[in-house]
Amino acid sequence: MSQGAVGIETVDWEAVHRLSFVDEPGCWTSGCQSYCCTHKSDLLAFSILTGGAGMIFFEAEYDYLRASGRLQKGFESHAKRMSYELAPGLHLRFVLSKCELNGICTIRESRPLCCKLYPFLPRVDPATSALTGFVSGTVFDAFWPVLGVPHPCTLAREKADAVQARMKPSLTRLLGHPYFLFHFRAVEILLDRISEGLDALKRAHAGIDARALSRKWELLYLTGKAFDGGRLRADLLHAYSTVAARFPGFEI
Repeated sequence: MSQGAVGIETVDWEAVHRLSFVDEPGCWTSGCQSYCCTHKSDLLAFSILTGGAGMIFFEAEYDYLRASGRLQKGFESHAKRMSYELAPGLHLRFVLSKCELNGICTIRESRPLCCKLYPFLPRVDPATSALTGFVSGTVFDAFWPVLGVPHPCTLAREKADAVQARMKPSLTRLLGHPYFLFHFRAVEILLDRISEGLDALKRAHAGIDARALSRKWELLYLTGKAFDGGRLRADLLHAYSTVAARFPGFEI
């Protein structure tokens, strides 16, 4: 890796994409109906959040894959750059897209990290760079514990311990860099806030069925009301400040 600001190494995205995380050949034959690549479930009744699996890229990852011609088919045409202000002059930037390939990747080895890590994402301690656990890998996965139903993904449901053990060496390597330490913590915070909001919504509507709950949540999510925005911003800013204090010169 080359040196970035104040001695911080520039992320070598080619090396990152050579790392092994979750690799379970043929898992789609386990009866999961390729849930990881479609995010479709008969239990949920979304009206707008349909038509393919949502993709989220760290901005630098997206730029690397685009510049090297390694984006999957259709990703660029659906890409939307997003910016979330943490404080004046400080923004968290990411890219949203969607995948309509239904598991038939055009460049499998260059799938985005959100795919390579699924069905889990790391829980991290920004003060120590420690991997402290795991969180479910998508926004929609927040529904399963709230509804009290098994996770649709066979790996998450039946092989979680083994999969997580295989992920740890590569994740630990990434967490030594402030870029991944902050961005993984940011995703973790967002998923936690969404889970809390969904749980509160269900408690506020006792006895509501899953499909009705998903419709109510979808409206809140699309209007930015599915979580406490003020708390989210404060938590993200605290995470950034913690990482920046340990790695002087770190910028997002």
